[in-house]
Amino acid sequence: MQKSTSSQAKRESHSYTRLHAILDSLNEGVLMIDKDGRVVEANQAALDFLSVTGKEEIDLSKGGLEATFDVSTLEGKPVPVEAWPVWRVMQGENVFETVLRVRNRRTGRQWISSHSGRKLLFPETDEMFAVLSIRDITRSKTAEIQVQSMETRLKSAFDSFTDEVVIMDRHLKPTYVNAAGRRCAASLVGDREHTFWHSAAREAVESATSVITDVRHATDAGVRDYVISAMPLFDAAGAVDEVVVLLHDATERNQAAESVRQAALHDTLTGLPNRVLLSEIAKRMLAEAKRSHQRIAVLLIDLDRFKTVNDVYGNEAGDKLLRELAKRIRFRMRSQDLITRFGGDEFVILLPLVNEHHLPHTVAADLIHLIGQPVQVDGGQLTVEACVGISLFPNDGETLNELLRQADAAMDAAKESGRNSYRFYTEELAHQSITQSRVENELRRALGQGELSLAYQPIIEIHSGKVLCAEALIRWENGRVSPDVFVPIAEISGLVGRMTDWVLDEICREQRRWRQLGIPLIPISINVSPVQFKLRGFVDDIERRLREKQFTAEALQIELTETAVMDNVDHSIHIIKRLRGLGIKIALDDFGKGYSSLSYLSRLPIDKIKIDKEFILGFDQSATNRAITDAVIALGTALQLEVVAEGIESREALDYVREQGCRQAQGFYLCKPVPGKTFAALFGDGTASSVVLYPEDRMKR
Repeated sequence: MQKSTSSQAKRESHSYTRLHAILDSLNEGVLMIDKDGRVVEANQAALDFLSVTGKEEIDLSKGGLEATFDVSTLEGKPVPVEAWPVWRVMQGENVFETVLRVRNRRTGRQWISSHSGRKLLFPETDEMFAVLSIRDITRSKTAEIQVQSMETRLKSAFDSFTDEVVIMDRHLKPTYVNAAGRRCAASLVGDREHTFWHSAAREAVESATSVITDVRHATDAGVRDYVISAMPLFDAAGAVDEVVVLLHDATERNQAAESVRQAALHDTLTGLPNRVLLSEIAKRMLAEAKRSHQRIAVLLIDLDRFKTVNDVYGNEAGDKLLRELAKRIRFRMRSQDLITRFGGDEFVILLPLVNEHHLPHTVAADLIHLIGQPVQVDGGQLTVEACVGISLFPNDGETLNELLRQADAAMDAAKESGRNSYRFYTEELAHQSITQSRVENELRRALGQGELSLAYQPIIEIHSGKVLCAEALIRWENGRVSPDVFVPIAEISGLVGRMTDWVLDEICREQRRWRQLGIPLIPISINVSPVQFKLRGFVDDIERRLREKQFTAEALQIELTETAVMDNVDHSIHIIKRLRGLGIKIALDDFGKGYSSLSYLSRLPIDKIKIDKEFILGFDQSATNRAITDAVIALGTALQLEVVAEGIESREALDYVREQGCRQAQGFYLCKPVPGKTFAALFGDGTASSVVLYPEDRMKR
């Protein structure tokens, strides 16, 4: 009997040892607590958690627990002892995976602990014990918290998006919608099959690739433009697990882009299409006209004297004038006509469906009339005129560039024929245009390579033979190209400014050479084109040039045409006064061509007038020419102006103007234009000694 009891005790001892060994092998701490709060069992993990070497050292009293541990929630809020899992279990409560932050006051060790426990009754002995398991989940919980924190931050970031964000599972059931999406919940409710982003999401799931597409969607606020981006998310096995859909409302961006595009295609001043949009639309119009065998007319409108408006009244007045003219043109044209602002003072109109009811020349005449009507600007009236060049598709060209080139040639011809006119393109105009282009290119080269030269023709006092002035006349390659040809081309092409600068530099050099030869001062006169005269900085440029070259103003005279002066009399008077204020004499060249301008002569602060040579050359064959010549001489004398008779090519002509009281003459009979060196040799003493004029007058003097 005793032996049997001993064997049983030994078996129980072995059983306990094995059980304890199993418990010690666990990473999870296990405590068994009796009804008096004493720890009757504690595995090694529990001892380690509690930083003790034996269960006897564990004090689970309230004071002992508070002295040993600090316990708080994961958020850091302190937890009273009564709510600690160990205390609750000892009070008979069941605890399941209660997670808390724990700090050992003695060792300073901290960890996140998961606690589970309950009361256990052993029927054999009728004993009640509390069992508590303690598990260190610091690493996993920290990772979980980090993931949760990341998700929170990500959702917070998504909520800050103005774009709608929807996350769906692989069955396209929404699992998350950001704040913007929730505000636009109407797009997410109802049958998902009918949401406007559903097809993009489905394609992303099925193809396992990102999908980006543009969608127009009708909302309560009107039709909106969306960019839908659907991106699949994959699980560890590489299968699509979720899909993220971003719904970007691009309406404002698209509208802004369209506004920028429209601004780039339209003239900001008038709102008319510009030449870029003209090119785009013309391609379609010409292609359609070709298919339907229709004609299209191209009208190129150029405003005359518009630059004068800018120079005299300022750019703001010019802008107001352009806007008003653009309105008038729009009012006259049909809805299918294309009206564009082509340049500073040019408009281009394309007329489709040309027929007997809408003829290009009729339209051109109407537009010329409309443009010519006065425009009220800042309390005053401004008036400009227009010339129109017309080309026809397909007769004159099959591309816009060809048609514009032909219309430009026709417009130049209209200008040459007089203002307020229109011209159709012809082959003859084409030849002229080609010639003009060739001359322009060669002239550019000539200006850069020194192929231009000056010839000087004296203006002589008839009674004394004294050389009063030398007119500088520009030549190109010794007269190979006539000034009558290349000077107008220089004006049209904008080269006249460079040419005038070159002329000023050259006469400064020539005057310097003449002074070195001891020649008395002989002023040199230069011809200034209307284009150059109208430039706002014209006088300033002359003054600067004289200052830089140390050239006295008395050595320079300027000849202006009636066209330049009469275009805007008040402005011309202002400019001439400034030039005379510098000490420069002003001559009105080719006087008499614009006969109506005689009434303005008394107002102009000029020094001399030059009778147009056409009247002198024809004086013996035309009573009209003689009458005009006589009137000009008499008027100039009465106004105390110097009068110069140009075109003196015979003794008879010289005698005639002398008898009428003209005191100065210029022409081939007296001397042809000659180079500077020849001029110095002929007139070195300041007189026309080589020309016998009227010796009897010299004797009287």
